[in-house]
This record gives sequence, C-alpha cells and structure tokens, in this order.
Amino acid sequence: MNELRKLIEQGEDYFGSGGHNTPEFNSFAVKFKVRFRKELDKIEATDFELNKGHFYLSGFFRVGEQLVYFSISDVRHGFDSNMLVRTAEHNKDWTGGHNQYVTIQNGMSSELESKFSQYV
Repeated sequence: MNELRKLIEQGEDYFGSGGHNTPEFNSFAVKFKVRFRKELDKIEATDFELNKGHFYLSGFFRVGEQLVYFSISDVRHGFDSNMLVRTAEHNKDWTGGHNQYVTIQNGMSSELESKFSQYV
C-alpha cells in the first residue's frame, strides 16, 4: 500500500491526463484492488466491490452488518494519501454517514477496524 500511496502523491506526473484512463491508472487500480482486499481480509470484511471511474476509485465493503463506502478522489491531482470512508445503507448510497478518512498505507486495516469495530 505504501508504494501505491507514493504513486498517488505524484499525481498527474505519474498518471498522465486525458479523456481515457491511462495504462498507469489501470495498473494502479488492479494493484490497489489486490492490496486493499488483503487489508480487508484482516478485519474479516465481506461484500467487497470496487468501481473504477475516470481516474478515481470507489466501492463498498461490509464490516459485520454495516456496509461501508470508500472513495479515492481523482489521483491526477495528487493528495495527502487519505481515503474517504463512511457508513452506507446500500450499495447505491454515495451520501451515507459522516465522512471519515484513513491513510492509504500498509496496515491500514487496523485504522479501518478502529473506525468500524462497533459494527462487528
């Protein structure tokens, strides 16, 4: 996850720009999916789904009975390595609970667990 965070911090210098996702972004999305799934497995999250948009990622996962929405903003703009997470009622609920953030890094599962442990 740390290497993915460093790529995001490079923004457009790494990902490029344009009307279509670049090969660099597509590769990033695949790597993120694999690594994030491993982090979610550590907290026994289920129902993981990832949506790839125009240079952004979002999706849902379930912790206990609670559905959680996550989002990584447009990576071309670079950012402070945070990922938005919030509770959701269903997998079309993009406006659910209050916004919280976790740092994209190795071991981020413990940060996710502390935010959503009450739902386990």
